[in-house]
Amino acid sequence: MVNYFPHLSITHFKETEHHIRYDEALSVLASLPIYFHTLHLGFLEFNIPPNWTPVRRGVTARPWLTDLTLDNINGELIAWFLMYCGILHALTLKNCALDLIGASYIPNSYTLTLQDMHNPTEIHTFVSRWTGVILNVINCSGFNDDVLDVLGTIYRTSEWGLPIFNAPELEELNIRGCDGFTTEALQELSRRRLERSVKRVELGFCVRFHAKVS
Repeated sequence: MVNYFPHLSITHFKETEHHIRYDEALSVLASLPIYFHTLHLGFLEFNIPPNWTPVRRGVTARPWLTDLTLDNINGELIAWFLMYCGILHALTLKNCALDLIGASYIPNSYTLTLQDMHNPTEIHTFVSRWTGVILNVINCSGFNDDVLDVLGTIYRTSEWGLPIFNAPELEELNIRGCDGFTTEALQELSRRRLERSVKRVELGFCVRFHAKVS
């Protein structure tokens, strides 16, 4: 009956405490039942070898998985979890350390939530490759003008000559508890994408949200 559990949560495993190597853990995760919709993985700590590259190793894609939450997980493991996802309804990253490997396996998700992410470069890279509809940014000190700029950047032109932006399907941007961006950058994003999909921008608890000082 385990194959039909709708929700699965695996948290708080450390290689040093539980004596489970990263390859053993990945083998177990690869054999998880495929009939679950919501997966929460958090606080998994393993010693990943230098220059390790994730390999599928026959892992079955999870077409039934709709909601994935990764909480306090490093870039290498993020890559392994993301690389075999299908299209997700919701992807949430909480306090995760991304890297170029992890960012290269970003699945498409209708909703992307970034929470407690503090490295501007990581947020910039992830957002620039995401193609969903709703972006939630919560308590991310790394969310700054550069990230807003990438959301308003045209990365190519369609065959009809129309601009196609990064995050081309973005319709809703919700920012909560972030204070590293300026009024001007938000206004510029709105100007660039006026009538280009973005329908709603909501701010909450951005107590130090400020105007740029020349």
